[in-house]
Amino acid sequence: MRDALRGLFAALEEREPDPTAQAALADWYEEHGDAEAAACVRWLARRGARPGVNEHQTIFGRFFWEREGPDPILNDPPAQLPERLWLAAGDNDEPHPVGSFKSYKTAEAAYRALLAAWKQIGGVAEEAER
Repeated sequence: MRDALRGLFAALEEREPDPTAQAALADWYEEHGDAEAAACVRWLARRGARPGVNEHQTIFGRFFWEREGPDPILNDPPAQLPERLWLAAGDNDEPHPVGSFKSYKTAEAAYRALLAAWKQIGGVAEEAER
């Protein structure tokens, strides 16, 4: 069971969003009784969203979620989240958190932080998607 989940997350380490891998991950969560996580991953797939990748960031992690808003530092639209969801996402223990993005060592860590935030705030209202 855990090996299958690790394999799905490994497929999501790529820079471009992979709707097939995201759909498989959503199905995995659904089949294992986690409808909220499945809804979150399906929401990402509908948006063409995925964690951003910054190959130059080696200390805090090369994957990130970015806050939607004017003048983003990294300006990676598929990695941008609505403010309420971004604020709820956990940090990656950076000593000086950045106000517009949060870094993670793996794609799995980024997805898990997002899933926890989604559950914490009760998902994202449809009108707040864009």
